[in-house]
Formats: sequence, C-alpha cells, structure tokens
Amino acid sequence: TEDVTMRSEYMPDDPQVAQFEDGKIIIKGTGSTSITVTYYDRLGNAKSTVIEVTGAYKDPYQKVEAEDYNEQCGTINLEDCQDEGGTKNLANITEGAWVKYNGVNFDHGTSKFIARIATVWGFPKYIEIRLDSPDSEAAARVQIDEGTGDWQKYQTFEWDIPNLYGCHDVYLVFPENESEYHTRDINFNWWQFVQDDSMDYDQIRDVRETIAGIGTVEYTDESRQKIEAARAAYDQLTEEQKHLVDNYNVLEEAEARYAELEMAAKNEAAAANVEKVIGEIGTVEYTDASRQKIEAARAAYDQLTEE
Repeated sequence: TEDVTMRSEYMPDDPQVAQFEDGKIIIKGTGSTSITVTYYDRLGNAKSTVIEVTGAYKDPYQKVEAEDYNEQCGTINLEDCQDEGGTKNLANITEGAWVKYNGVNFDHGTSKFIARIATVWGFPKYIEIRLDSPDSEAAARVQIDEGTGDWQKYQTFEWDIPNLYGCHDVYLVFPENESEYHTRDINFNWWQFVQDDSMDYDQIRDVRETIAGIGTVEYTDESRQKIEAARAAYDQLTEEQKHLVDNYNVLEEAEARYAELEMAAKNEAAAANVEKVIGEIGTVEYTDASRQKIEAARAAYDQLTEE
C-alpha cells in the first residue's frame, strides 16, 4: 500500500460542497459532489479515482441539543430534562470531560455564545470551546459565577464570543479548575451561537472559493486569469476580513508557482533564440560578416541567466 495523499491532485466538481486542504477533505456546505483524485505511482503511471462526498453540518445559529454530540470523553451522563422543550440533558460531568460536535459551520462568524444550564454549587465553573481537537488552544472560555437554584431549574447564560469562523469540529471541554471549586456538576440542555452581523461573511466565502478554484497552476492565460482574479478579490477585503481567509497561502503559492513557470518559459525562449543565432554562424570565415555573427551569438549567450 502506498500513501499518495500529499502528492495527488484533487478536483471537486463542486468546491462549494467540499474541497481538499492540508491533507483532508473539508466539507464547505450541504449537498453532494465528486472529487477526482489524480496521482502517479512509483513507476510514473498516471492513476485516478473518484471519491463521492456528501456534505452536511450543524447550524450553530439554531439551538443544538447538548445530548446530540458525536463523541465524548470522560464521565458524562444523560438524564431526562425537565426544562421547557427539553428532551435529555448532560449531567454528572466530571473535570476534564468533553463532548464533540462534528461539522459546525460558522459561515457568518460569531458574536455571542448562549447556553441553557442548570447548576447549584461550586463556583466559578468553566466551559472551554475548542476547535478541531480537544487538545487545541481554547478559542474561548466562559465562566459561570452563580447557580440557578435547582438541578432542573434552567437559566439561559450568554457570553460575548467574537471571531469564530469556518467549518469546524467543536469541542465543549469541562476543564480542570485551578481553584478549590470544581467544573463538574453542570446540567446542560442546549447551546447556540449568535452570528456576527458587523462583517460581510459572504464576501469572505466568495474569496475563499475563488482561491480554491485556482486549481493546478499552469503557464496559461486561463491559470493566470484565475490567480489575478483571486488576488483582486482578496485585496478588496478589509484587514479584518483578510485574517479569516484561511486558504490565503494557496494564493501565495499559486502566484509563486506561476512566476516560476513564467521565468522558466522566458529562459526557454531565450535559450532557443540563442541556439538559433548560434546556428546562423555557419561556416566560419575570416570576414566581417562571420565575425559579426560570432559576436552576436556571444552577446546573446552572455545575456542568458545561469539557469
């Protein structure tokens, strides 16, 4: 078995559904698409295969039932929830435990985090929001400083959490508490985020998709136009928006690659011209015409780069 992941080309039929980034297929939206994978084996033979992908994600701007997690770690129990509209709630949470929610799409950013919680004792309590790994740096940490009066008496808590963007696996982590109190003993019904209306996130999404659409860089007008269009779209963003374009490195690499191909093409053309001039020297004679041909060939050759 040969791992060709990082030396293959990935061409999605619909980059708005899924794209290949940093060794992973990333879901960008709902729907289905085919991704054609092209690679070369050890013998240099071209191979291709098709991966069928269906994209679905959780909407963080609607209530997400806490019990609808995809994975958990540590002690977390489920019990019947007596809150209005409640079904089940997380209970008996111990320090260091976490729950994971796959494919949460913050396509319009965030401004607030809202959680429906019941708790009685042991304050302050903390909940950390981590993205894509339970061991990643916390994107946000919220604090609960007061109880609700009963384990099934729920209260809506709200915290300011700006600048979450993109499609991520979300981990709600109940960390070890440095104080004498504990993070455990939170009954958790549901959570949701409030989108950020202060920024044009559709423009950011369009720029990301334009960059992703560059594809394999070739020394062609089509490839150049794609790169130039992506650069023009990126440059129109505000500085705050630019920080959220997480595939900007793809644009930079495409520009650098095209510059390399352009230089190689110019060098090749220059070398071909020198070969033509040298070929025109013909039979060398002791004449001004022969000398001038030789000098012209030398001057043309000396203008070439070392490459």
